[in-house]
Amino acid sequence: MKVGPASFDPTFLRVVGLGVATALMTLSHGIVSPVLPLYAQSFGVSLSLVGLLVAGFGMARLLANLPAGILAGQLGRRRVLFLGAVVSTLGGVLSGLAGSFEHLVVARMLNGVGSALFITSALTYVADVSTPATRGRYMSVYQSCFLLGITLGPVPGGFLADLFGLRAPFFAIGLASGAAALWVTLYVPESRPPATGGGSAGAGRGGGIGRLLRNRNFVLVSLIAFGVFFTRGGVQQTLLPVIGRDRFGLSPSQLGILFGSIAAMNLLTIPVGGLISDRLGRKASVVPGSLLDTLGLFLLSIEGSPAQFWAGSLLLGLGSGLSGPASAAYVSDIAAAGLLSLALALYRTLADVGLVAGPPLLGGLSDLVGVEVALLAATAFRALGTAAFGLLAVESLRRPAGKRPAGEAGQ
Repeated sequence: MKVGPASFDPTFLRVVGLGVATALMTLSHGIVSPVLPLYAQSFGVSLSLVGLLVAGFGMARLLANLPAGILAGQLGRRRVLFLGAVVSTLGGVLSGLAGSFEHLVVARMLNGVGSALFITSALTYVADVSTPATRGRYMSVYQSCFLLGITLGPVPGGFLADLFGLRAPFFAIGLASGAAALWVTLYVPESRPPATGGGSAGAGRGGGIGRLLRNRNFVLVSLIAFGVFFTRGGVQQTLLPVIGRDRFGLSPSQLGILFGSIAAMNLLTIPVGGLISDRLGRKASVVPGSLLDTLGLFLLSIEGSPAQFWAGSLLLGLGSGLSGPASAAYVSDIAAAGLLSLALALYRTLADVGLVAGPPLLGGLSDLVGVEVALLAATAFRALGTAAFGLLAVESLRRPAGKRPAGEAGQ
């Protein structure tokens, strides 16, 4: 099936409709990405505490992902999407009004809860309306919209901070997330299959999580996602702005351009990753993408020229763009009947463990032994995770017609 605007495929248009709301949500994330560590340090805290702030966002998502998956199965995807956007609106406004570092941490955790509600429901929505033959491409459409917001956000976020102060980008979160809530209300129909509840039954089984965690393929692909989020939280959101400022004297607006460029590289490779995933298999996208991420981390770990710094940063965007749609499609492929929303929620939870662990671990390690050693440790971890998935995980797409892949998650 040809997937694109010219085909006017109803399913494609539903994914695009969801994508508009997603872009508005991630625009709010992108707006604050170049200034969050600088705003935190304006309260007089150390780099380790900056890492804890970033981890607080991830911790909130970590705790909210599974409830979000259960709610999406019980209440429907659309209602939980709306709720996530409203909670993010509140978190953004409160972040801008923060009178202390502690208040900022609480407000960012609200943003994390909103993100969990929205993204878990959105992934389940795409899995609902896709088939194994189209899942990689539809996931790439969704993730392209996800990255569009992140791509567009950093540059205006940096300039807002330069013009109006470090608080201004956080108020912009409220505007963007509020617009997402309105869009969901008007233009995103429900996708939950009425006959089965879209996975709520599976979510209610006490052994569902245990069966997923005993599935080797599910654990291995979740390890890939853990590594991506470990890098995103610990390197991109915590260390990269500080390295850019301290090594190369980059201003908030210049950091915004850097983060926008990383997101642009990600955006360019997401459609390629989805196409490769549907035609050649999920592993054909996941493994090369993870290797590019690893190479980017290695380049950043070596103190060198501005060109090397930019090259390493851009490779992070290229790698995660190539592997992202295929990883989510892999989970959807192997999820047993009735466990789709739970499988995606648990996958997001394990990924967010990386978002929580990365900032304090790499921030603290940087304080103790230096940024270079911390980045080398991250490089080694990503290399090991990539090798494990490449060697031990089965391909989820190539299977006999009418049969689910070996190692179906939840069995």
